[in-house]
Amino acid sequence: FLAYNIQGCVSTLRGPDYNSVEVVFHDVSARASRIPTLTDYFGFELGALGPKGTILASPEKGSGKPSVVMYRPFESWAVGSDWTCNFPSGEDVKAVTVGSSFAAAATQNFLRVYSLAGSPL
Repeated sequence: FLAYNIQGCVSTLRGPDYNSVEVVFHDVSARASRIPTLTDYFGFELGALGPKGTILASPEKGSGKPSVVMYRPFESWAVGSDWTCNFPSGEDVKAVTVGSSFAAAATQNFLRVYSLAGSPL
């Protein structure tokens, strides 16, 4: 599991060329029990499930493959409402969280906070 809380769980299914990330909700009366599976080309290893979306993060994988954070809302408010952020070289994401109005990623030196639209706060 990448994340597990009272709302549901985020899990990854490993494949030979890419992974798949699946979000399943415990309370199916609040929304559909699943959102569409996400194809994971980044190798996500961290995740958090919030009230409006999920945040995923992958560690830095050497030169040219930075640490990546992706936020994906459960209900799209516009085309391309999910967003991705590449971190500077040497800055590795260690933890992520998401609330009703923000998404955050902690590295070894910084706490980066974003709006749910992807703008740094």
